[in-house]
Amino acid sequence: MKKEQNGHSASKSQDQKKEKIKQNNSSAKRATSNSSKKSATGIGEKTKADLLEIAKRAGVAGRHAMTKDELINAINKKID
Repeated sequence: MKKEQNGHSASKSQDQKKEKIKQNNSSAKRATSNSSKKSATGIGEKTKADLLEIAKRAGVAGRHAMTKDELINAINKKID
């Protein structure tokens, strides 16, 4: 971990990545494997390419073999 100037141990870039993932997925907690229940403006509207990028930043393993619904569920698990 990087040492901040104020003496606290923290990784600024990791915190920023986590915050960006949360911002990109503000509706992620409402998403379920049932696509009819996905928010029209939430994570269910994202393309698979978008979801793959979000999953990459979240550290989801095996993401390329996943369906769109599986990506959404995996991202949700990483965020919770």
